[in-house]
Amino acid sequence: MPGQRSIHFVNEGDGRRKKLIQEYSELGIVAVKVISTRKNKLEAREDCVRALVHLAASMECHSLVFDRDESVITKDEQWLKSELRKVDKNAPIGFQHLSRHEEPILWIADALAWCDSRGGEWRKRIHSLIDAEVDISA
Repeated sequence: MPGQRSIHFVNEGDGRRKKLIQEYSELGIVAVKVISTRKNKLEAREDCVRALVHLAASMECHSLVFDRDESVITKDEQWLKSELRKVDKNAPIGFQHLSRHEEPILWIADALAWCDSRGGEWRKRIHSLIDAEVDISA
């Protein structure tokens, strides 16, 4: 929308959500859903962040971008640095924590997470955007 700095799916109407999903599907992105069934959200996030480093290395990804959340940045950085020491040094992976208005790719991640959590029709709409699901539950 004109003047809109970022897209946050929870604030969009259904018609716009459907249009955005269609537009995102035409971008050729690769999205991987990482699943943790841990009840504690911080522990689940740790598992996912650590797994993402290894997944990124296996996909020859050079950068990870996280939605800026001041409450977890310090922990994220600890986990990321710990895992980055374990992966191939010839394939360096950088990471950043950015706000939605700084990195539009975060809009897509937000949309996928919103649709997945809604289930039903919304989950079906994003099915073609999810390249793989990785269940890291122990």
